[in-house]
Amino acid sequence: MNKRYFKLFWRSILLPTIGYLFLLGLIGLLVILYNLPTVFWGDVIRFSLPFFIVWLTGSGAIKYYRLRHLNISQLDKFTPTNMTEGKLVELLQDEQAKNIDTIRQLQATQHEQLDHLELFTHEIVNYSAINDRASGNTK
Repeated sequence: MNKRYFKLFWRSILLPTIGYLFLLGLIGLLVILYNLPTVFWGDVIRFSLPFFIVWLTGSGAIKYYRLRHLNISQLDKFTPTNMTEGKLVELLQDEQAKNIDTIRQLQATQHEQLDHLELFTHEIVNYSAINDRASGNTK
């Protein structure tokens, strides 16, 4: 589960990062096409990068907090706000369904084993009663 969570986390921050780099590339292209001083492009990067990092960190912290405090019992009432949360809820529901199936299979196996044990002990009691009657040891 950790590997999937890590992959979904990187997917969730990859799209905003690519968008940011695309916008910086467009601004760089405009600087070149309009013969603006390259200092302008450097200033855009210098002033926008801290805001982008704070926004990315804040949104990542909010996503992490929401997903970390999600209980299995709350999955039905939980509405994902983005694709990452939706995928994680889907994974949790799949794992929950697999666990329930495994528990049912184990309970059925245990019930079957108990039935065999009861049958075996019944046969032992019957066998010992027959042997006691045959040898004349009645209680």
